[in-house]
Parts: sequence; C-alpha cells; structure tokens
Amino acid sequence: MCIRDRYEVVGELPKLVEQFNFIDLKCVGIFNGIKTRMGCACSKGNKTSVKSPVSRRIHAENNKPLRFGAAFSEDMLYDEDEAFLSSRAFNRKVKVWNSMCSSPNSNQTLSMEERLSRYYAENSTEFLKQLRKGPPPKYRWTAWKTALCIDKIFKKNLYSTLITPEKKSAAKWLVAIQKDIFRTFSELFKHQPNELQKSVAASLENVLVAISLHCPDIGYCQGMNYLCGFLLLVSDMREEEVFWTFTAMLRDNLMQDSLGICGLDSFYSNDFRRVNYLQGCFETLFNSAMPKLRMQLAEVPAVLWVHKWFFSLFLSSFPLGYCIRFWDLILGHGISGVLNLGLAIMKTTTAKFRKKDFPQCYELLNSFKKGEGLAPIEDIIKTALETHVDSKSLPPKPSNENNGRREKSSEKHLEE
Repeated sequence: MCIRDRYEVVGELPKLVEQFNFIDLKCVGIFNGIKTRMGCACSKGNKTSVKSPVSRRIHAENNKPLRFGAAFSEDMLYDEDEAFLSSRAFNRKVKVWNSMCSSPNSNQTLSMEERLSRYYAENSTEFLKQLRKGPPPKYRWTAWKTALCIDKIFKKNLYSTLITPEKKSAAKWLVAIQKDIFRTFSELFKHQPNELQKSVAASLENVLVAISLHCPDIGYCQGMNYLCGFLLLVSDMREEEVFWTFTAMLRDNLMQDSLGICGLDSFYSNDFRRVNYLQGCFETLFNSAMPKLRMQLAEVPAVLWVHKWFFSLFLSSFPLGYCIRFWDLILGHGISGVLNLGLAIMKTTTAKFRKKDFPQCYELLNSFKKGEGLAPIEDIIKTALETHVDSKSLPPKPSNENNGRREKSSEKHLEE
C-alpha cells in the first residue's frame, strides 16, 4: 500500500479544524458519518469524494460537526516528500506491531489488548522501545494502556459507582471542574453544536469527578482537564478507560522511569515540586548542551515556557499532532522523557533563534503552538531518542521524591 492511500481522506472536513491547527499538521479526526483512512482500505461503494494529499489541503464541502472522539496518526504529520519516503518505514512499523500481536506465545482467540499485555509481560524492553518509536494508529490506545498496566489496578464497576448523580453532586471539586470544562480545547468547543458540547462536557466532567473521588489525596487541579481531554480524544471517548489510564499516570508505581522521576501525582501538589524539579533539570541540561542558545534565551523566564511544556505534557504549547508522538515517547520511557523531548525541540530549532532579540525569541516559542518553526515531528523524536540524560549531571531530587525505577525498563537513556 502506498502512502498516498493512507493520506486520502473520505468525506468532508469543516473549516474549524483548520483553525485549530489540525490541517497544517495533518492531524485528521473522525467525523460523524465520515471515515478517515488510517492505513487501511475504505469500504467499497462509498460515494463521498476523495482528496489527494498532494495539495496538502483537505477541503470541506459540507460543514459537518467534529466528533470529540478522534483518531490521530503520526503518519499524517509529514510533509509531502518525507511522507512518500517514509512509507516503507511505516509499513515495517505495522509489520512489527502485527508480529507482536501474533507472537508464537500469543493466543489468537484473545483480544488485541490481552495479546499485547502478554507480549509486554514477556518482552517489556522491546515493547517499550517500539512504543517510543510510535505504534500504528490502530494499536496506539491499546499500547498506551498496556504500558501503564491499567489491568493491574482495574476494578469492575468502580467507575460507574463514582459518577452516580448523588456522588457527583456531593463531590468537593465539582464546581471547579465545571468551570474548567469549557477551557479545555476551547477553540474546538466554541464551534460545535450545543448538543455535542453538552455530550463532550458531560464525559469530561464524569472522568474528572471520578478521579477526584478515587484519589482524594490529589483531588482536582487545573491542568488535569487538558490531559484527560486529550486522552478522551485519543481513546474515542472511552470514559472508563480514560479514568483508569489517568489514574495509572498519577501513581508512582505505574509511571516509574530510569531517573526515578515517577508519576504525575506531585505535578498537582501545592508547591508543584515535581514540575519545578524537572524544570531545574532541563535548565541544567540545556545550559550544558546549548550554552549559546541558553544565553540568548536568558531574558525569557523558564516558567513562561519550560514550566508550561512540562506541566501540560506539551499539550498547552504544541499542536495535538505533535503531542501524540510526544506521549508515545513519554509513556514508553517515563516522565523524565520530557527532558529528552525538551532538549530535542531546542536542538532541532536552534537555527530559528539565530539573530533574534528577546521579543522575537519569545514570539517564536509561542508560535510552536501553531506548528510554526518546528522541525518535522519524526526529526524531533529521533533526536530525543538519541539524547543521553545522565542522572549524575542533574540536581539532587527533593527529599520526598521517590527513588524507584521503572519495574521493567532500566534504560538510562533513550538511545536506540
């Protein structure tokens, strides 16, 4: 199958998606009544028009509303020449994941999730390596859940008991959650019909309330809405799965990495100690790896960009198409993968900062949200995988930081 087939999109795409930077980065969603080709053949007899990717533009004939549940594909992020050149690599990736699901020890009567979980239990290092490289779209959500071992914490019917009207109305954080709901991807919400907005808001509210009740020591903090909203997008609105996935991301024992920076729970502490620690680590590494660029950006406080990157796991500052690949790497390595990604972003954009003064540098950093000035996503990922982060060069962790290691992956860096 040629890459052109994977890029063809069947159906219409409303202009609002272009405004939300989905088009520029080829991050294509599934629409009501519309199917998107993600590396698979479309049904025969479909009467909708087919647009070629050569134009690098997807046109809209009818203004159909976007479903909030969307499927993303990293192979939609390349520009034309790179896309055609990468087609063999993408096909190899599909073959690798197909073989992981059909390994000799895998029972084909089991679901894809059960087969991948079995493969992960037996070949965790290889599984995480392939996850960092990026799974094909049809495997992504299952791969994320597998890497987080949500089957170990899953409790049947617990989610439904947490979102009953009685428990929701009594939830301590309900008012704060409701205020933040429509801040989540607000550019998308404001263009949607009222019925769709209510449906999406209800799902996000359910997930956030359930998390605040299930993890009372953490509760709810502004910022969770973006992460859970993103998980809803990737999962195609699977509320209960998003609840358990985010719960796993919060807990240290399920999100440990080789540098001992574990889980997201301390992201939401009053002093933001884990985010601040990661910011300090990045500044140390940045100053060592790129001293000239660091000096050029000295007038731009790190809290205005590094803190934002890490606190939202890049969602607040980068296009969603880039973020989905960033999350592949983070979930395949652990939270400290944000350091590799931050350094890779700056390494691949160094030339863009040359001869720019403070306001221009700050403007360039802000333009990353629109995808402007960024290197191709796979260049950033490749650079991140090759970046060595030596724990000995990092500042000491706060005394209350967990010193654990990722249970099944002890790599000290991402170099393949």
